[in-house]
Amino acid sequence: MKTYVDITEDDLKKIFEIALQHAQTRVASQIAAKEVMTKKVIFVKGDADLHEAARILSENRISGMPVVDESNHVVASSAKQMS
Repeated sequence: MKTYVDITEDDLKKIFEIALQHAQTRVASQIAAKEVMTKKVIFVKGDADLHEAARILSENRISGMPVVDESNHVVASSAKQMS
């Protein structure tokens, strides 16, 4: 810019936060889903208790997994938000 810009410290913080959010969004949009997904699908049966599901998530270092029925059809996701 080669010029002086007269802004407050709070303005500079806001500009930095906006720029950081923009950069994070731009970088995130450039990553293909296949680059962050596991190749082996790890799932849990619908009748598994919460502790079992948590153990599977922890052991496999994943943040979510499908919940399947007796025929291995997806019925829900274990990453469901609590409201």
